[in-house]
Amino acid sequence: MGKKKNKQYPKQSRNASNGRESMDLEGLRLFYGMEKIEEKVPIQYEIAKKDKLNNHYFYDDQADFINPYNFISLGDGVERKQNKKGELTGYIDCELVTKTPLIIPGKITKEVNKHKYYDAFVVDNHPVIPGSSLRGAIRSQFETLSHSCLSTIDEEMRFTTRAEDFFQNVGLLYKDKFIESKVIYMDFKKFGYSLDSQRCLVKDGKIYKTGDPFYILTERSQDVYKGDREFVSYISHHFEEHCSLAYLFIGETHPSNDNDKHKYVKLCIVKDNEVEIPCCDVSQLRKDYFTVLKEYRDAKKNKAKDHHFYENSRIHEESEVIPVWYNMINESIYVSPAQRGRFAYNRVIKDLLKVNTDKTSYEPCSDETHICSACSLFGTVHDNLKIPSRIRISDAITENKKCIEQNYRTLVPLSSPKFSNPEFYLDYIKNRERKSYDIFNYDYSVFNGDNVLIDSKNLLIRGRKYYWHFYPTNTNHIEKNQMNASYKAIKEQTTFHFKVYFDEITEEELNQLIITLNLEDNENNQCYKIGHGKPLGYGSCKIKVNDVKYRNISIHNNKIQYEIKNYHERYHNFEEAFGKQDRLYYEVRTMTNFNYLIDKKVPVSYPIGDGIEKESFRWFILNKECVSTGTTAKTTNINQLLPFVSDEYDKIVMKGYYSNKKRGKTR
Repeated sequence: MGKKKNKQYPKQSRNASNGRESMDLEGLRLFYGMEKIEEKVPIQYEIAKKDKLNNHYFYDDQADFINPYNFISLGDGVERKQNKKGELTGYIDCELVTKTPLIIPGKITKEVNKHKYYDAFVVDNHPVIPGSSLRGAIRSQFETLSHSCLSTIDEEMRFTTRAEDFFQNVGLLYKDKFIESKVIYMDFKKFGYSLDSQRCLVKDGKIYKTGDPFYILTERSQDVYKGDREFVSYISHHFEEHCSLAYLFIGETHPSNDNDKHKYVKLCIVKDNEVEIPCCDVSQLRKDYFTVLKEYRDAKKNKAKDHHFYENSRIHEESEVIPVWYNMINESIYVSPAQRGRFAYNRVIKDLLKVNTDKTSYEPCSDETHICSACSLFGTVHDNLKIPSRIRISDAITENKKCIEQNYRTLVPLSSPKFSNPEFYLDYIKNRERKSYDIFNYDYSVFNGDNVLIDSKNLLIRGRKYYWHFYPTNTNHIEKNQMNASYKAIKEQTTFHFKVYFDEITEEELNQLIITLNLEDNENNQCYKIGHGKPLGYGSCKIKVNDVKYRNISIHNNKIQYEIKNYHERYHNFEEAFGKQDRLYYEVRTMTNFNYLIDKKVPVSYPIGDGIEKESFRWFILNKECVSTGTTAKTTNINQLLPFVSDEYDKIVMKGYYSNKKRGKTR
C-alpha cells in the first residue's frame, strides 16, 4: 500500500476585504487545464437588455439572484465491471461540523391552525443525524466522483408541462382507436343544471361529471356575443334516435356565479362519419393522459382549489372512451384533460441518459456482471439485481445537548423539482451556439414559429443536482399556515461523531471513500448539504476523517491472530482516487466550496418578484418572451438559461425578471 504522489493542489488565498478564505478560481482553471477544454464548456450568452420590451414588460435589475441549485455535469458515461470484493474490513471514524443551522425533523410538538411545529431529531436526549441521511448524501457524492449510475432515478419517469397555448382539437380516445370530434357548448343554466363546489353538473339531485354520456341536438349560433359556435339545443340522458352521442367535458374552472360570464360547459361529440386519427399509439396516448391526470389529482402537487374537479372525474383506467384535447406536432400527438392543460412529452428520462452506447448509459445498473463503482460498494436493488452493501453508516451523535435552537424557524413551502422548466433541467447543445435561445423542451424546439424535432444526441439532462452553500435569511416575517411548517434547528458549529463501517473492500475503494467523505482534505471548506431546507441555506456540513482502522488476520505458530491496525496510506485528491476528470472536479470543488458565495451581495434564492408576481413560476412564464418582429408575426425565445457551474461568478448571477411595473433603474 504505497503512497501515491500528486502535483501540489493550488493554494487558497485570503481575501483582504473580508478576511475569509476563498478559492483562487483562475488558478484552478489554469491548474486543471480549463483553457484546454474551453470549447467543451457550454457557453452562456447574455441577451441584450432592453429598457422596454414590445409586450410592455420592464426589466427589473433590483431582482438579481443566484438560483439555489445547479448541476454537476455528467461525463462520458458509466464504467461498469464485474463486481469484486476486497480484503479490507474495518471502520472510518468521522466528525461532522455544522456550518449553517441543520434541520433534521423529529416529532411534532404542536399544531396551531393546521400549522405544524417539529422538534429536532433526538434519541435518548441526544440530538442525532440518522445514518440514513448521511448515507444518502455520501453515496450521492461518491456516485458523482466515480461517474457511477444515477441509482435512484426513475427511468420511466414522464416529463409533463402546461401547454404554452390552447389545445386546438378535441377527440375521443377509445381503447383501440382515436376518433376526431368537435366541441359543443352548453348553457347549463338554460337546461336547469347548476355547478357545485366540486365543478360537477347537478340537476334533480343527480351529479354529472366529465366522461358522462349525453344525447343532444345542436344548433349553430352567429350571435355577436356567443360567436360562430355550435350550442346544445336539446339534451337527454337516454338514447334518442335523432340525437348524437356526446360526452361531458369539464376541464377548467367554470364559476357558477350568476354575474360571471363563464356560463358554458363543453361537450365532446362524435362525428357522424367517425374519422379515425391515423399513425398514433392509442395505448401510449392513454398512458400519457393518465400520467397528467395523476398529477392533477395529486393534492400535494396541486394545492390550488381549481384542480379538485379532476378528482371527481368519471374517467378511470378502464373507461371505454375518454374525451381529450389534443395537438399534433411533428406527427406526434399530445393529449390533455384541459384545453390549456398539462401534457406529457414522448421522451422519458432514460432516453436522455444514454452516452455513446447502452453500456455507458447513466441508467441504474441492472446486470450483475456490469456494475458501477457506487452500486458495487453501496449495494443496489433494481429489477432482478440485488447487490448487498459493503458499507454501513452509523447515526451521528453529539454530546452537546444545548445545540438545539430555542426558537422555531418557519420555512417557505418547498415543492418537488420543476422538470417542466427545461431551460433549467436540460442542456440543449444547439442553443449554446446562439445568443437568442429557441423555446425547447424534451421533444422539440420552436424556432421562427417552426417546431423541429430534437435529435437525442443534442439533448442531455444537465447533470446531478447540487445546492449552493449560503447562510439562511431571517424567517420571522414568514406567515405560518398549513402550507408550511416550523422547525427547531441544530446550531451552527455543532460537532457530531459517526463511523463508516466497511467490509471486504479493496484498497482503491477505501481511498475513494475517504476522499469522498472529507472532500480531499479535513481542513478545507468543501462541504456537504444534509437535512431539510437545503435550497434555503440550511444543512451545510463539513465532514472530517479522524481515523481509519482495519483488521488484519494472520496465522502465527499455527494460531489465528486478529489485529486492529491503523490505515495511513491515503490518496490526497480526486485525481489520485478517481482518475483525471478536469471539468467534473472543477465543478464539484466550486459547488461544495462553502466560501464561494458567502458574503456575496447577490441573494441566493428562487426567482422572487413583488405583488402578484412574487411566485417564482411567474418568472419562468416571463422568461419566455413573445417579442414583436416588426410585423404581425411574433417569435418566442428563452431569455435566460440556467448558467453552468463552470461559468465565472458574474455569469451565474441571473437577472431578475420582466415586470409590467417599472421600478427603479432599468437596463
